[in-house]
Amino acid sequence: MDLVREIFGEDEAETIQKIPISSTGAEDRLIWQGTKDGVFTMKSAYYLQNELNALMFHQSCLIIKKKTIWTRCWSFKIPNALKTFMWRACLESLPTRLNLAKKRICESPKCLVCLSEDETMIHILWNCPFAIDVWRQGPSGLHKSSIRPRKFSDLVEALISTCDQETMELFAIITRSIWGRRNQFIFENSFAHPFALAQIVKNSLQEFKAARQKPQASSRGMVEGIGIWNPPPPSVIKIYWDA
Repeated sequence: MDLVREIFGEDEAETIQKIPISSTGAEDRLIWQGTKDGVFTMKSAYYLQNELNALMFHQSCLIIKKKTIWTRCWSFKIPNALKTFMWRACLESLPTRLNLAKKRICESPKCLVCLSEDETMIHILWNCPFAIDVWRQGPSGLHKSSIRPRKFSDLVEALISTCDQETMELFAIITRSIWGRRNQFIFENSFAHPFALAQIVKNSLQEFKAARQKPQASSRGMVEGIGIWNPPPPSVIKIYWDA
């Protein structure tokens, strides 16, 4: 847990600690993914290398484009922790239900919020009806977007090519807030109202930028400025919901 806290921070470390261990109780073991039985063979390694070479050849034309896009993304005036979250979301490395089901940590990959589709990154952060409710409170360029990508990384690339930096910074914060809202629903049985969540996002971005302009800003001010991806306590969420 000390290593988990060091890498992810206190909030995410607590969430990770709540993830149940595999129900099968099977011990970890080394396997070779190039064969169905998990046993390494030279023949399978040869075919796998050919597939990788072909994949690199077809993707080489996209390298310059992707590098330009991510250079712009990392220049956003948002906390590094939020940039890291965006990067992990684009790599599909966050513990969605689909990822947990693949690792046999949970039985069903279904989204626990809408119960209608598998919980992939693009679903929970963009396509889920409860995520759409939040996006409708954001910039018109986002909630009116007709983009229907297959992966979250495709969505980020498409938006970066059409939206200005301020809109993309807001997009990043809203995305992290939707993920935090999802975690609170699963682990704390709390669910923030879309309007209240959108308002907190807007205020937090303004406070963070104001804090950056004050070299002598107190540590408390900095914490308040980044409060949006450290979701408000359940009591606050319930007040917003009742309102």
